[in-house]
Amino acid sequence: MKNYFLISLFLLGCTTSKIDSVKVYYSNEDFTSITAVRCGDLSYIAGEWMDSLIISDDSFFKELDSELSKLTLVDDSVRQLMPRLDTRVEAYIYYKESKRKLLCLDQAGDIVFDDKTWEESRSLIDLIYSNIE
Repeated sequence: MKNYFLISLFLLGCTTSKIDSVKVYYSNEDFTSITAVRCGDLSYIAGEWMDSLIISDDSFFKELDSELSKLTLVDDSVRQLMPRLDTRVEAYIYYKESKRKLLCLDQAGDIVFDDKTWEESRSLIDLIYSNIE
């Protein structure tokens, strides 16, 4: 029984992420806009006030997978009271099975992932920002 437990722990530690790469677009501190930037529009609107990077680190992917699995959806009644997301970071997450999902963050800590609004996750926000600062 003990051996099965140890083997299970070993296999869990060796699991690979389903993420293949992450391309992050983020606005620099000089970027301002008159209206809120919708999720998916930052890379078109920010232009010269935007930077990007590609992350291809497996340990980052595992941590990102973990953080995304912990997200909690915002209740619809609460979501309708929230101000419109003003995107400052867009992360295009490319998965090994050829699909892509978009993660957007704004200055207030609001999160949109896969077209849904999620409760704030400081650890997810810190993970993304640790790679772009």
